[in-house]
Amino acid sequence: MFKFFGSFYAHPMTPEKFRRSLSIVREGMEVQRLDALVIMMNPGGSTPLCDHIPKCSASCLDEASDLPVPTDPDKTQHRITALMKLKNWNHVRVINLSDVRAKKLHLVKVVDLPDDHSMFAPSRAAELDSELSKAPLVICAWGKSSELAHIARLAMVRLDSLDIPIYGIANAAKTDYYHPLYPGLGYWPNEMAKLIP
Repeated sequence: MFKFFGSFYAHPMTPEKFRRSLSIVREGMEVQRLDALVIMMNPGGSTPLCDHIPKCSASCLDEASDLPVPTDPDKTQHRITALMKLKNWNHVRVINLSDVRAKKLHLVKVVDLPDDHSMFAPSRAAELDSELSKAPLVICAWGKSSELAHIARLAMVRLDSLDIPIYGIANAAKTDYYHPLYPGLGYWPNEMAKLIP
């Protein structure tokens, strides 16, 4: 069994809802050493199990990140816990190309969002560096989105500069990494477990 804790916020410049990060922790274990950092497209329909969501912009995201709350997991997060079971991991963090919470991202006007909706924005470089510095390995699983293609390219450049292992099931062009729920892939947790020593 696992517990899910998200850091949610509401940006003052848009009605959209956001999640900065997600921690998945094995039940009965204290939050401890990170086993992996997973980078996905966006939080989808991830929802907090409480009503309090701080309203802030990128300048106060550190404050919001100190307020993780229990979160209702979705199918994607259950695929991650399946991988955690296979690898005997206790703690995984999830960040996204975009923090915007939307099940149907194509319905969101990403170009109209404040630049800091992405942790890969220059204004959030220190925050991204902090996340990456704690990660013994990174798993890329952001799928494909024309709305976020430019951010995926930024992510690839940043990840290429790292001195830590990067894993993911890439498409033929090696521009995107398959999402855990991609139907033509087989069972993503098993495929990922084969890639990671």
